[in-house]
Amino acid sequence: MLTPYRRHSAKCPHESKGRTYKNCKCPIWADGVLGNCEVRVSLQTRDWNEASRKVLRMQAEGQTGGPVLLPIAWDSFLADIQVRKISSGVQGKYKLLRARLEAFVESRKIEFVQDVNLDLLTGFRATWTWGPRTHAKHLERLKAFFAFCAERRWTADGNPADGLRAPQIDVCPTMPFSEAQMSKLLSACDDYEKAVACAGPTAVLNARRLRVLILVMRYTGLTISDTVKLSTAEIEGDKLFLYRQKTDEAVYTVLPPHVLRALRAVPRVTDSLYF
Repeated sequence: MLTPYRRHSAKCPHESKGRTYKNCKCPIWADGVLGNCEVRVSLQTRDWNEASRKVLRMQAEGQTGGPVLLPIAWDSFLADIQVRKISSGVQGKYKLLRARLEAFVESRKIEFVQDVNLDLLTGFRATWTWGPRTHAKHLERLKAFFAFCAERRWTADGNPADGLRAPQIDVCPTMPFSEAQMSKLLSACDDYEKAVACAGPTAVLNARRLRVLILVMRYTGLTISDTVKLSTAEIEGDKLFLYRQKTDEAVYTVLPPHVLRALRAVPRVTDSLYF
């Protein structure tokens, strides 16, 4: 049984009246149990009559094993990757893909998973403007979603995204900065520290931290996002050990003495965080 309700926005003057209040123009959602699954999904409308018709149709399809609505398929897929402990960052990228795909198919009046075909997905991919690597990652996620649907026989004929070929990617290894480049970077940090001297002690400390941040990145190969969250618990003696935030890959390395001295000399932002 599904129950439609208004999902009031923060700016709605009737927000305090709760979900039972219907006389506003906030988006309509539905929640409840469909088949054996808990469902909470946007009905993609603000019209109460249209929402009621969609709920009746969803309930009929859920009982008879008919076509599956695209939003319900996405809800099931996202619930599955959450149970599989996929990182929150990756889940967020799937949610972004969902929003883009649903906006695209809505403009073409497509509602059911079985109506999505290779031609439609080819048109969807044509709207992407990213570089080859980002493009390939989005394509990988698109194929994963439709593979999930195909395994449950929600699609008309297998995985409709299988026919989309990945873009050509030129592999170019990332090399460390040369000695000359490092000298320029560190010299620029020194100039920056002098330039912000009149701005107060906080600005000067941040300039010093920036110099140490660059040194740590140079000798560990860490990204900015990993380095700025570096904590004292991840350094023991001259050894650094942590897991990368994005890939959960372990990093274990030895820090040079001059980098350790720089880390110990710069004031930390908290008792445990360097930057």
